[in-house]
Amino acid sequence: MTTIALGDTLDISCVSALRDWLLVALEESRTLHLNVGDLERVDTAGLQLLAAALIDARSRGVAVTLAGSSEVLESGMRLLGLEDLLTATERVAVDQ
Repeated sequence: MTTIALGDTLDISCVSALRDWLLVALEESRTLHLNVGDLERVDTAGLQLLAAALIDARSRGVAVTLAGSSEVLESGMRLLGLEDLLTATERVAVDQ
């Protein structure tokens, strides 16, 4: 299992590095654990990257779990019409 903490910001300034980490995780792991509990700021680039990673994980058979919750993440995904990706992703308690 690979765990990635998204931190407090998921925006254009960090998508390149996060994309690299996600690609490695999707190639090497059967389970990807994303900690979203600290997210306070997201933009469209960050949401698109996360959506693409969730879709890619599904196509590769990689299980994805989300730890924590983030209102900005959920409202951003809802605004872009991508809320189904989040609702189809397993949620776990932050300490897991």
